[in-house]
Amino acid sequence: MVKLRSDLELALDRSAFARALGLEPDAWQEQLLCSASERKLLNCSRQSGKSTMTAVITPHRALYQPESLIPCLAPALRKSQELFGKVLGFYRDF
Repeated sequence: MVKLRSDLELALDRSAFARALGLEPDAWQEQLLCSASERKLLNCSRQSGKSTMTAVITPHRALYQPESLIPCLAPALRKSQELFGKVLGFYRDF
């Protein structure tokens, strides 16, 4: 029963999912993770955690919304590979 309750919490709350991965989201990151909007526009400084939060949302959606199409795109190949590496790492850690 505890496992089911824990899994349900992770499915419904991406902030809890991030914490389960060992991350403690900042206030703006918490707001992003709790947003139900299909599209999001982030106006953040460099190194603020945009890719990390995107990498948290991606495996969450893949795990809890079956048959989701989740492209991982970036302006440069290196950045796309970096993002995919984070996504894969979080998926493996979960």
